[in-house]
Amino acid sequence: MKKVGKEKFKSIILNLSIFYMLVVSALVLFNIATSVSEIELNDSKENKAKIEELRLLNNSLKQDKCTEIINDMIDYYNDTSYNGSVKLNQLYSENKNTGFLSFYVDVKDACNITDEKAKELELPTTFVTAAVQHDELFQAYMYQYELKISDTITRMVIEPELNNINYNIRKNHELKAIDNLVNYAKERNGINE
Repeated sequence: MKKVGKEKFKSIILNLSIFYMLVVSALVLFNIATSVSEIELNDSKENKAKIEELRLLNNSLKQDKCTEIINDMIDYYNDTSYNGSVKLNQLYSENKNTGFLSFYVDVKDACNITDEKAKELELPTTFVTAAVQHDELFQAYMYQYELKISDTITRMVIEPELNNINYNIRKNHELKAIDNLVNYAKERNGINE
C-alpha cells in the first residue's frame, strides 16, 4: 500500500511540474508577443515654431561660447523632436550618450552663470525635470521581461497618452531652459548689429 501512495505522489509531482512548465512557457510567449519596442511621440507645432524663433534670436546675438552651447542645445532639441513611432532603444541611447542634463554644467560655464542666477532662471529645476521626464518614458518598458499577466487592453489605451504627456512635459522644459538662456545671452551680449 505504501508503494501505491509513493507512485501516486510521484505522479502528482510530475503533473504539477508539467503544469508549472506550461504556465511559465505560456507567460514567456505572452511577454514576447506583447513586448513593446516602439512608442508614438509627437512634438507640438507651437514648440517647433518656438525653437526656430529661439534659434533665429540666438543667431542674431553676438556669437561667443554661450551662444554656441545654446545652439548645441537647440540642435539637441531638434534631433530629439519626434512625430511618429520611435524605437525605445533609440530613445535610450540618445539619453545615454548626450542627454539634455549634460548641457547644464557646460552652459553654466560658457555663459558665466552663477548659482544664484541659475536659480533665478530656474535652470536646475528645468533641466532636472526634462531629464526625469525622459526617464519616465522608460519606466513602463524597463521590466518587460518579467513574467506577469498585465492588463494589456487598458495599457494599450492609457500608456500611449501618458507617453506623449511625459514627452511633451520634457520638450516644454527643454524649450523653457533654452528660452531662458537665449534671453539671458541677449541681456548679457546684446543683439549683433
